[in-house]
Amino acid sequence: MIEGRDPPPGSDTGPSGADDADSRLDAFLEREGLAPVPPAWTAIPPAPGEPAPVERRRHPRTPIEDEVLLLVGGSLLIARGVDVSEGGACVTLESDPPADDTPLTVTIPGQPAARAAQVVAAYGGKWHLKYRDGGE
Repeated sequence: MIEGRDPPPGSDTGPSGADDADSRLDAFLEREGLAPVPPAWTAIPPAPGEPAPVERRRHPRTPIEDEVLLLVGGSLLIARGVDVSEGGACVTLESDPPADDTPLTVTIPGQPAARAAQVVAAYGGKWHLKYRDGGE
């Protein structure tokens, strides 16, 4: 939850499930004066005779909204968490990502220790991080 804002009415401030995420999205869209996306538009089913999409992620994602500390080449940066998994994390940060060989360590609240990571993609203010140990 973003500090300084009340949760949407009826929302759970604990671990988020799909229903909670949907209600938070609806509340955000309403606050911003935007129309919600009808559920029928959220996924396009495969064409007849086509295989269903395959989930390519190795590990399930868990949404987080905490501050995440990044130590990038000796500089401490504070990012906002988006999600975390055994293999990596996604954070929001309005900064250019480091070069591939720049040491990067990520510290996520609730995780036992800081972990070495690398940026595998960065766009739209989001950095997609992969742990260098591969989530082992």
